[in-house]
Amino acid sequence: MIKYILTSFFLLFLISSKGQLVVSQTGTVAQWVQNILTGTGVSVSNVTYTGDLQSIAKFTTGANATTLGMTDGLILCTGNATQVAGAASTFASTSTSGGSDPLLANLITFTINDAAILEFDFVPLSDTVKFKYIFGSEEYPEFSLSSFNDVFGFFISGYNPSGGMYTNQNVALLPGTSTAVSIANINNGTWGTGPCVNCSYYVNNSASPYVAYDAYTTPLYATFLVVPCFTYHIKLVIGDASDAIFDSGVFLEANSFSSNTVNLSTTTTNSIDTMAIEGCNNAIVRIQIPYITPVDKVLYYATSGDAINGVDYVYLPGTVTIPAGSDSTSILIEPIIDGINEGLEYIELFVATSSCTYDTLTIYIADNKTLECNLPSDTVLCNSDTMTINPNIVGGYLPYSYTWSTGDTTSTLLSDPSITTTYTLTITDICNTDTFDQIIIYDGSPQIVIIGDSVCSNDTAHISAV
Repeated sequence: MIKYILTSFFLLFLISSKGQLVVSQTGTVAQWVQNILTGTGVSVSNVTYTGDLQSIAKFTTGANATTLGMTDGLILCTGNATQVAGAASTFASTSTSGGSDPLLANLITFTINDAAILEFDFVPLSDTVKFKYIFGSEEYPEFSLSSFNDVFGFFISGYNPSGGMYTNQNVALLPGTSTAVSIANINNGTWGTGPCVNCSYYVNNSASPYVAYDAYTTPLYATFLVVPCFTYHIKLVIGDASDAIFDSGVFLEANSFSSNTVNLSTTTTNSIDTMAIEGCNNAIVRIQIPYITPVDKVLYYATSGDAINGVDYVYLPGTVTIPAGSDSTSILIEPIIDGINEGLEYIELFVATSSCTYDTLTIYIADNKTLECNLPSDTVLCNSDTMTINPNIVGGYLPYSYTWSTGDTTSTLLSDPSITTTYTLTITDICNTDTFDQIIIYDGSPQIVIIGDSVCSNDTAHISAV
């Protein structure tokens, strides 16, 4: 058996492209694991590969995702990985230099050949690790119930949070069971016509122009509980059973090997500013994990800064819960309006993202700007004169709304009163703060008063304007 430590060994360039599935072997296995397979919340080290170099590769489907249910990742197989990128009418079958594996040999009673083994250490930052995979084979459907039942497993070693240790525990299981995923456990009978065994996980690929395997599983998840911040070891291995032909393979989705780590982001209740504002704009700290938690997940946080908890903003208790069945929650920061000119204040929020890591966010709090409305001075209009009343508004936060005593809601008002009139304008900003001002416009038109009610010929009349 040949073993390669792939921290400095570079694979030769090999690439296969048929249809939309593109398989490539450029780079090193260590690079593929670190840069393609690994997602958020885990750190990976000590990557090794044991087996024939042609049995491991990276893949992508481009714009057309075929029927796989994944667009890119790694392939671990019992033959030549580049042959997987072919129509189902082609035949992926290669005898390799890969040998047996004791863990696979413990799963079945038949000889293991062409084994391909990928191993690495990892440190999770949360209490759950999962990754997405698909198992496919040329043994489907003809040899579904025979001794030529190719086998694979994902074996975990490390601390079991329920007590004791995981020691090469297989986590490639049918969902919700302790049954290993295999050809015998997922198939539609010897000729694809039944009887059906877990057919909800079975995909007939016999007419596909993209992937050579005659059938494969639906996308499945390997999920297991861990103790955050401790080192674990995983061994991913696949082998031919009984013979060294009719290849099988496992697709591992890119960035899916991850733990349920916490990600932070901020927003505000109004779009007026990116910061919180006393009595107006609350800050919302959104806390998200990559996938839904099956139980309540309690997170701890602490605050510091020159803004005082419970004085400058509504008291924050220091814990927040992501409820079971959800993948997010939020912390609402509500600044208290105190009428004191304090200038810009800030809160430093420290959130424990795991038992060994934390993340920080800075939230700024601004004073609420005093809203003022000033109308022009009282004015006299004569005859048919008109006046546009244009207010001068200072402070507050846009947009403003306008309410005139006339019922108008425009930002200015055209005045042409026939009598002396008082106009009142109320201004309201987005913070629902309001203020008002008034203007009196006097009617300055002269009034004619006639003394007496008649004038005779050659008499004189007196007319007074008041």
